[in-house]
Amino acid sequence: MYLELTIIKINLSLWIIGYFIFFFFTYFLHFFIYRLTLKKLEVKSIHLEKSIFKYLLKNKKLIILGIISPDYMFAYLYKEVLDDNYDKDFCEIRKKKYYHDYKAQKIKCELIGERYECEIHEKKKKRKLFIIYSNWANLIVTSYFTLFAIFNLYEDFIPKYFIDLVIVIIITRTLSRVIEIIYAFYNDVVSPSMSSNLEFGERTSNLKRWNRISLAIHSYVEVTLLFALIYHLLKTTFEGSNEEYINTILYSFSVSAFNVSFPESLYTFENFFHVVQIGTSMTLVILALASYLGIQDEMNKYEKIDWNNNKYI
Repeated sequence: MYLELTIIKINLSLWIIGYFIFFFFTYFLHFFIYRLTLKKLEVKSIHLEKSIFKYLLKNKKLIILGIISPDYMFAYLYKEVLDDNYDKDFCEIRKKKYYHDYKAQKIKCELIGERYECEIHEKKKKRKLFIIYSNWANLIVTSYFTLFAIFNLYEDFIPKYFIDLVIVIIITRTLSRVIEIIYAFYNDVVSPSMSSNLEFGERTSNLKRWNRISLAIHSYVEVTLLFALIYHLLKTTFEGSNEEYINTILYSFSVSAFNVSFPESLYTFENFFHVVQIGTSMTLVILALASYLGIQDEMNKYEKIDWNNNKYI
C-alpha cells in the first residue's frame, strides 16, 4: 500500500515507523534538555513520569496538538514540570524570617500569589535556560542532518527504504518545529498583558531582548536548513536530480527572504512547503524581531545579585 502525495510514493508503513521514530526521538531530546537544565542549576529532579501524566490529564487538547507537533507538546510539558520542580522552602521568609539571605544579600521578598519573588525568579531562570538549550539543541540536530546531505553519505551504500524513512522523519520534524516556532514566538509577543500605562506585563521567563533576537535568528536558520533538506531529498530521490545541496540551501534562503514566486520545476507538494516556509519566516522576521527590537530590558534585584556573583544565567 502506498501513500501518494503528487511525486512522493512512500510505503504507508514507513510513514508510521518514521513518525514514531521521530516522536520518541523528540521525547528523549527534550528529556536530555530537561536534565541538562537541572544539572546546570544544581536542582534535583522530581518524579518526571507522574508529573507529565498529570499535565496531560489537565490539558487533553495538548494531546491532540501533540500528535501534530510533538516538539510543542514535550517543550510545554517539560517547562510545566520545571515550574513545579522548586524548593518550597527556598525563600527564608517562609521560615518566619524577616529577610531572605539571597547569596549573602538580605532581601525583603514580596509574596505574589502563592510564591515569593525569589521563587518566581528561580522559575523564570529555569524556563530561560530550558528555552536556550532547546533552541541550540534543535539547531545542532538540524545541522547534523545538513552535513549528512552535504557529503551525500546516503548515495552509495544506504538502501532506498532507509532514505524514504529519513524523508518521513525530516518532513514530520519540519512541520512539528514550524508549529512550535510559530506558536511560541507569536505567544511570546502577544501574551504579556498590557497595563494601563501601556507597558508590557509579566513574561514567563527571564529572557532578555538579546536572548529573544538570538533565538529568532537561530530558528530562522534552522527552518531554512530543514526546508532545504526537504527540497533536496525530494529532487534527488524522486526526480533523479543531481543538483548540489548547496544550491538547494541557497534556494531555501531565498524563500526565507520572502521569495514568493514559484519556480516552474516545483510540484504541488513542494509548493506547499514553499508557502509554509514563507509563513514561518514572516512570523520570525516581522512579528518577533520587529517586536523584540523595541523591548526595554531591566534586571530585577535578584538578577543583579546573580550578575555581581558571576551566577547570572
